Amino acid sequence: MVEHDGGPEFLRPLPHECLRAEQPSLNQVAHAYRSRGVRFIGINVRESRGAAQGYAEEFQIPYPSLYDQAALNAARLQAFALPSTFILDREGVVAYRLTGNDDDAYDLVQEALLRVRKGL
Repeated sequence: MVEHDGGPEFLRPLPHECLRAEQPSLNQVAHAYRSRGVRFIGINVRESRGAAQGYAEEFQIPYPSLYDQAALNAARLQAFALPSTFILDREGVVAYRLTGNDDDAYDLVQEALLRVRKGL
């Protein structure tokens, strides 16, 4: 299970084939917020370890990915549809959820991270 470390967190259960169009934008957000104390984590819930590693290398994902074949983290987050994006606040409560793909992922996630960091 993902252990909450007390700061804002971005969690993304990864059925990676769905994310090809969004991944470059998510990488940009991860790079922009790394120095601001936001921890990004990918959660691999469907793919084999090898497929997930290949995807991470292909897209040069700048954050770790957890292997969660039993989908325990996805269930804890109530990720009933994939892909889903979650941002946890400082207390580990889901403060933002985006289900499905979105062409504006960069803007949506960045806006949500700003709100969570401000405590809104």
